[in-house]
Order: sequence, then structure tokens, then C-alpha cells
Amino acid sequence: MKHFATSATSLRGGNLTGAQDVREKALRPERPSTPHLVTPYRAGAIATVSAILAYFIATSTEIAVIERVRPGEMELTWISDAVLAGVLGLAVFLWLNLKWTRLTLLRLEREHIVLETQLSLAANIQRGLLPPLPADGNGLRWAARLVQAGPIGGDLYDVVQSAEGPWLVLVGDVSGKGVPAALVLASIRTMFRMMTSETSDPGELVGRISNRLYEDHGGTPYFTCVVVRVDPERRAFLYVNAGHPAGVVIGTRTPGREPLLVESSGPPAGLFPHQKYRTASLAVPEEAVSILVTDGITEALELAGTAHDHSVAALVAGMARPLVPSRICDALIEQTASALSRGDWRDDRTVVAFALDSNAGASSMVS
Repeated sequence: MKHFATSATSLRGGNLTGAQDVREKALRPERPSTPHLVTPYRAGAIATVSAILAYFIATSTEIAVIERVRPGEMELTWISDAVLAGVLGLAVFLWLNLKWTRLTLLRLEREHIVLETQLSLAANIQRGLLPPLPADGNGLRWAARLVQAGPIGGDLYDVVQSAEGPWLVLVGDVSGKGVPAALVLASIRTMFRMMTSETSDPGELVGRISNRLYEDHGGTPYFTCVVVRVDPERRAFLYVNAGHPAGVVIGTRTPGREPLLVESSGPPAGLFPHQKYRTASLAVPEEAVSILVTDGITEALELAGTAHDHSVAALVAGMARPLVPSRICDALIEQTASALSRGDWRDDRTVVAFALDSNAGASSMVS
């Protein structure tokens, strides 16, 4: 990335849920494996081979000793007993060691099954947090896609209608991976929903989330995000970008018009104490579609060799009209799927798109 999100993303070890179609696209957990038990036939074969090997070892050892010492009858008996006792002791040791190893493997397999089950439950819970998108209407059309790199992801999106009427859209990515990142995401979603009942100002919302995250975690993990307040009646577009990849607003009536960028205006939330964010605004065209993505999309475009300053905007601008939010989401997910062929890269990919129609204000007042 060519903005603050690039440097913030490179500092962390990992990268940072919705309509029914989004739930179906999320990865389903694999079924836990079962222990591979040794069958009686296999056990018998192992015992037979072990007995034959013990016989040959004992015989070879006895022959070697006799050839070197050339004992008499009494010494020969003593040597035979000593070799037999040594082989027997070795056999008992190997049997006990094999038994201990088998018990250890069974215990590890059971622990693995328990862990897989817990991860599966956590993944189900996280998928249950995917919010239902608002129904199309009042001048707004919605779509979202979230494809996780594993059973538990680090990306988040949410859409909430404030008490005043405008919609608040959150798209974010928490640093880190796995269960710790999922726990932080759940707390962020709860905070966001609680705080939207108190304020609808994006800068105030992100500032409160940032301070709470820093109080709880001391700067790690942190949370890159975009919060947008869209008012279809007044055609107002307010936002804060906290160290996140830039969102894009494209006018659909004039294809050659330069896209508007929802650019970064501050560091990631939770990275510094007492961080404040200033709300910015955009003059949205009469008909426009807004696209918000996570860095899994921008990084995948880089790996696919199609990235430049406005790669998301360029890809969307080349699509056939009319620009439909669901088609935009599907196209971005498809175009970035090739990056998965690289074994050294895996990241969650999230796209949220919403279209503001030209009759948004009129339809809102009629409703």
C-alpha cells in the first residue's frame, strides 16, 4: 500500500463479519480427524517381525562373541545366558518405549481433536456475528463479501443505522491472527454498536474505540478501519480512515471522472494513547458507488501484478454499466483469488459496496 496502512501493516505479524450470501462464502471448518488405531493383524505382524529381528540379533551377537573368545563349555553356557538376558532386556525396553510412544501419540491426537472442535465452535460463533445487510431502498443498495483465509479471520464489517437516520458503515482489520484476533474483533463490534447509540460522528466513534483498545491492550493489537456516515436524504458522506487502505467513491454517470478517495487521516485505532480523529467529508456525485476493502484485497492485487495507485478504482471503472454493488464485490473477490496460488501468502479478503442513487433524497422523504 502507498499510504499509512502500508507501514502499519508491515509492522504486525499478521493481518487484520452480512447477508446470507456472505455467510455461505465464509470458510467452513474442516471436520476433526480421528485417531488411527493399530489393528490386531498389524499388531501381530509387528510382533512377528520384532521376534525375528531379536532372534537374528541374539544369534549374530553370540556367534561374534564365540569366534573372538573361543570359550569352553561352561563359558559358552554363560555367554548364551548373558546374550539371552541382554536381548530380553532390550526387548522389554523397546516394548515399554513403544507403548509410551503410542500413548503419547493418542494423547496428542485427542488434544488435537479438542483444539479442532474448539476452533470449529469459534469459527461458527464468528460467522454468526456477520451482520445482515440493510434491505435495498431509500436510495441505497448494499452488498458485501468476506472470504476468510482460515476458519477464524481478522477482518470485520458492520452496518448500523443511527438514531438520527444516517447509516454508519465499519470496515476494519485487526492486527494478529487466530483466536486472539477473533476475540478482539468481537469486542470491537460490541463497542461499535454500543457507541453508535451515543454518537454518529465517525471521528468520535473511532477515537473512543481507539482509546478503549489502548487501555485494554497497550498498543498491540491495533485496528485499521474506515468508518463512513452516509445520509441518503442529505447526500452527506462523512468518514474517518484510521490507517486503512483507501476507499473509493465512483460516479456512475460520468465514467471518465476521477474517483474520490476515502484516504487515511490518522494512525490505526488502539496504536497510541489519547488518539483523536477528525471527521472528513466528500462531495458525492448524484449517482455514485462506494467501495471499501481490507488490505487482503489490495495486497492480492499487488501479487497479481494489477496494482497501481488506484487499482480498485481502475478495476471497477472497467466494469460494464450499470455498476451494481453485488457485481463489484464478486469481481474484486474473483480478481484477487489468483493470489491464493502463492503458498507464502494468505489473508482475509473483504469488500463492502453501497450505491447512492440520484433519487436518494426524494425517496427518503417519500418513505
